[in-house]
Amino acid sequence: MFRRECTACIKYRICNDSTIELYVFNEEHNHALVNKANRNLLIQNRQINLYDMHFINNMATTNVGPVKAFRLMTSIRGGYELGGANENDYKNFNKDMNSHIKGSDAHLVVTKLENRFEHVENFSFEHSSTKDHLDGMFWADETAKINYKEFGDVVSFDATFRTNKYRMVFAPFTGVDNHRRCVSFGAGLLCHEDEESYVWLLQRFLNAFGKQPTLVLTDQDGAMKNAIARVFPMSKHRLCMWHITQKLPVKVASEFPNYDTFKQRFSDIIWDSSIDIEEFEQRWGALFKDYKMTDNNWFKDMYKIRERWIPAYFKHIPMSGLMRTTSRSESQNSTFNQATHFGSPLVYFMMSYEMLMERQRHKQNVNDHKDRVTTVRIETDLLIEEHAREIYACFPINSIIEEGVEISTLVETNKSKRSAPVEILNEDGEKELDWNIPRTTSTYTVLSCCIFIHFVIMCIYASMHLCIYMFLYL
Repeated sequence: MFRRECTACIKYRICNDSTIELYVFNEEHNHALVNKANRNLLIQNRQINLYDMHFINNMATTNVGPVKAFRLMTSIRGGYELGGANENDYKNFNKDMNSHIKGSDAHLVVTKLENRFEHVENFSFEHSSTKDHLDGMFWADETAKINYKEFGDVVSFDATFRTNKYRMVFAPFTGVDNHRRCVSFGAGLLCHEDEESYVWLLQRFLNAFGKQPTLVLTDQDGAMKNAIARVFPMSKHRLCMWHITQKLPVKVASEFPNYDTFKQRFSDIIWDSSIDIEEFEQRWGALFKDYKMTDNNWFKDMYKIRERWIPAYFKHIPMSGLMRTTSRSESQNSTFNQATHFGSPLVYFMMSYEMLMERQRHKQNVNDHKDRVTTVRIETDLLIEEHAREIYACFPINSIIEEGVEISTLVETNKSKRSAPVEILNEDGEKELDWNIPRTTSTYTVLSCCIFIHFVIMCIYASMHLCIYMFLYL
């Protein structure tokens, strides 16, 4: 229903002396006026403002749509009657934004990164395109390069995320920092998952960082394997166990009813970093014999490449805490999937990525701050624990203290003999180990668990050797 021929109006004009003259004022309406409680519903009071625009845009980077964004803003303002724009206004603005992006999505992203490359110091960006079609791009900023310099010995390279409406593959390069938290070294987007595309991306990575990683962890992609061999010939290549174990239900769950029991035994074997090759072979053979799985083709194939994913075969390779890649890959998958949407434009995807990097670096800064201002309480009088407190970050030192408590008593040591019988008592005073340590400088002890090599944290046995050596010789 339209209101017609309402004569209510106000007219004014600006005079020559810059004064304003009101020359018409008619307050008679031929309709009922909007009551005070509903004035916020008038069109002139529902104009979406700049703050609303920024809010809608920021919510989109966290995978929050316009309807939920409107409800959040209503809650922030304290009620619907205090709001400006309504739910439809939010949806219309979001639609207008997507329409604007639609025709130049890739161009907007490339232009933004090119400008950053020209004006931001030590920022790397390269892209590849054919006939105005974006085939791939790689970017890394100065912070990523600093992180790679400090923590880039082991890199996890995962190209399994399809987080935009063009189905481009998102390939982040991830490592572990001194707080044992994931840290990003840069990322890429690819249209194709073939060998040449991976070669292009890895070469861009090498151009930006200047050195090959010591070890690269990936999934079972054959094209990726070949690309790594071509671009990183000096790097060792191992498979991510998370991607392998994710296939287990599909490969074997339908073959026997007691799948959960089998899965538990299987996990106990493949994740046990303390066993050697001989024990692994024995336990693997016994498992598949017990469950009559010796003819399963998938397990046969995985057994053939066991040197590339079973920890027993590369115990002496430093892994910087990335050996148990389950938590790392699962964490990264969860983080990116929660923050992005499959149908998102590239512009929104890049905004989401930058928001995630800001969050990651903020947490890293918080952890660094805690290290600077926090002194970890030690639990024993062992010198090794005091030394560890000086060189380790707060989080790893907690693991060392747990081990240190277990070796808090060293008794019956006789320096006059060529050997030192040592009883190791746990925190409950019960005898745990009874060793006889030779007092000779030619003795070299190899610790088979290799926890220090994998996680850069001394296990109980390494701690005992070091404490006994210090007691006997220093």
